Amino acid sequence: MEPGNPNPNPFDPDQFKPTRDKVKRSHWTVIILILVVLVIGGGWLVIQKAKQAIGWYHNKKHEVIEGNYSEKRFDTTYSQPFNPSIKTAKFILNGGTSIYTLSDTTNQLLHADAMLFHSRYALNGHREGSAYGMDFTMQSKSKTNFGRQSDSVNFKLNPAPVWDISVNSGATELNFDLTKYKVSSLKIAGSAGSFNIKIGQPEAQTTIKVAVGAAEVTINVPKNAACRIEEHSALSSATFDGFDKKNDSSYETPGYAAASRKIVIHFSGGISDFKVSRY
Repeated sequence: MEPGNPNPNPFDPDQFKPTRDKVKRSHWTVIILILVVLVIGGGWLVIQKAKQAIGWYHNKKHEVIEGNYSEKRFDTTYSQPFNPSIKTAKFILNGGTSIYTLSDTTNQLLHADAMLFHSRYALNGHREGSAYGMDFTMQSKSKTNFGRQSDSVNFKLNPAPVWDISVNSGATELNFDLTKYKVSSLKIAGSAGSFNIKIGQPEAQTTIKVAVGAAEVTINVPKNAACRIEEHSALSSATFDGFDKKNDSSYETPGYAAASRKIVIHFSGGISDFKVSRY
């Protein structure tokens, strides 16, 4: 077909050939699409790396010794050096939906090994004379997804100081074996979960305070330790084997009044299962 021909031949095959300008435009379209894909893919990779960097920074700036990623899990450690001049220590755990264990000793004041899928923590400390206080606090967390891996932190404490321990948590699985430590007080505040505590021989008086919502709480005390329980819970079930009920609705082990060292337990809860056993 000739340009400007007023009577084009409908059977002329040349009239269907693409012009050079159309070919150039199609090439540019393909190039632009490729660039868009590369930009989107590169942006996604940058975001993933940034998430890892943020998690690392949350911990590294707060005395984290080491940390590394293994797939979606972040493994890290926390520690606070021990000084023999420290006579009393306070440990505050502000946690969330995680598994917390404590049973072993360390030559540090505190050591913690963490396997984290969803959360990040910060360890901060301050000293006042012969006393040292530490806060182990959740800094960030993702939404709870049932069926997924749970974060877990395993703590170790130095057995030399006398400890004051406080736990503030959400839906938690907590297993604290405190038989290797000198504990003056233990406070637990949680919304739900499972709390298992094993206490050793008391100081002059070891006080345990537990306030939970819907939870299962088990406290094990030495069989030869004098112990008193004060319970304030209308909807909870309670089991206190080896204790005598008193007129004020408290429970005591035989010979409690005359004992020089005592454990006093205060419990308040919603719909909970509360047990105190003697081992």
